[in-house]
Amino acid sequence: LKESPQRSQLHRQVGVLTRRAVSVLQMDIGGMHGMVSDEAAIIAAHSAVIQAASQAIQSQGGLSSPFCGDKVLAFWNVRSLRSDHFLKCVTAAQEVQRATQQLELRVRLACTAGPALFGPMGTKTQRAFTVLASCIPRGLVIQKLAKLIPFGILVDSTVY
Repeated sequence: LKESPQRSQLHRQVGVLTRRAVSVLQMDIGGMHGMVSDEAAIIAAHSAVIQAASQAIQSQGGLSSPFCGDKVLAFWNVRSLRSDHFLKCVTAAQEVQRATQQLELRVRLACTAGPALFGPMGTKTQRAFTVLASCIPRGLVIQKLAKLIPFGILVDSTVY
């Protein structure tokens, strides 16, 4: 079968992609915006929370995307197949919560799961490992709701 020029061009642009179920942990730090005027406090709080999140994600075998402000996004079942990726995602969220309890900031966490397409994507001049999944925007909504509960972790029904 001969490949069409359009399909060949698309293949070169997106590289080799993988499709499978992933678990996603989304986190942000509540109260961060109110600290903007106190640079030392915001740097110390941000560093402590990001460090705790990084350690928890790594200890549970997750892959963290680059941090964006006070947001953290991490994935399981991306690097390698894991039948326990849901459990690892929720366990990481619990570890982050435990590690940040002594801080005066509230960490909001959401765990979701769903089908994803991932791999190197981008343009000719800028490429990055990217995960496309419908559970990511759903997780953002769930994460915002986490501020309404005392323990700050919400798990989507796809994970529970």
